[in-house]
Amino acid sequence: MFRDPSLRSCLLVLGFTLLLALNACSTPSSSTSPLGKTHRVRQLFFESLRYRRPLVPSADPQASPGGADYKTVLEADFETLDCKKPDDFVRSAKAWSGTDAERVLACLESITEPLEVEWRLRRGNDPAWVLSVEDKPIEEGGTPSCIRELFPEIPIPREIVFEGLNEEGLRSCFTSRPNWDEDLFLGFRVPYFAKKGLRVQFPIELRSLAEKSEDRLQSLLTSWIMPIFLDEGGLSLPSVVFSDSLCRKCVGEATLRRLRDPNLPAVPLWNVK
Repeated sequence: MFRDPSLRSCLLVLGFTLLLALNACSTPSSSTSPLGKTHRVRQLFFESLRYRRPLVPSADPQASPGGADYKTVLEADFETLDCKKPDDFVRSAKAWSGTDAERVLACLESITEPLEVEWRLRRGNDPAWVLSVEDKPIEEGGTPSCIRELFPEIPIPREIVFEGLNEEGLRSCFTSRPNWDEDLFLGFRVPYFAKKGLRVQFPIELRSLAEKSEDRLQSLLTSWIMPIFLDEGGLSLPSVVFSDSLCRKCVGEATLRRLRDPNLPAVPLWNVK
């Protein structure tokens, strides 16, 4: 139809440019939100931290038709908005269901020689760090057997909700979620555009984290989960204000009342960095 090679080239470039423009218009920006502008939160009240990873997709006003968060289904827990405390979230994970914290910690503490273990990011409705197994002897950097057994996946919430301070020191309830469509290009998943992973250096000093085994494990897992929510510099949590009524459902009336009571001792803030 178009015999002139230069004309065909121009049409191809024009078509590709149009596709790029359409994709940019249909993909929601990670820097905006129907709730308002993005804040850079550097301090939060750890007691208020809640994880959200519903087993079923929930509605997102910014989602495109056909996306994972485009529609709501009735099975969602509307009483708590599917919010879980960090320890409840960990206990609900299949990898550690019924597993004693002491056993998990013993595995981690058994690795006494310098070693790096890597997990790659899996996106979707059930995001997780997925173990990258190195099939070679441990002496040569291979993955220890107990890591393969206990940490094949580290579940990641799709969203977190918490009470914290914004960049101006003002207190509010916030929600933060990564750009789960970062690898979306022209409607296709292209992992090359969103290479993310978790690298953990062993050995790990665990005794200083907390007194109880369950608390030590929870502190460690939180430090492995939270990086996915941080900005590129790892200095803050890009977040938007969460309405107070929804915050009360998610975090809990009693928890918020205790955190906000001026007559009670001040609750220490957790520094993001």
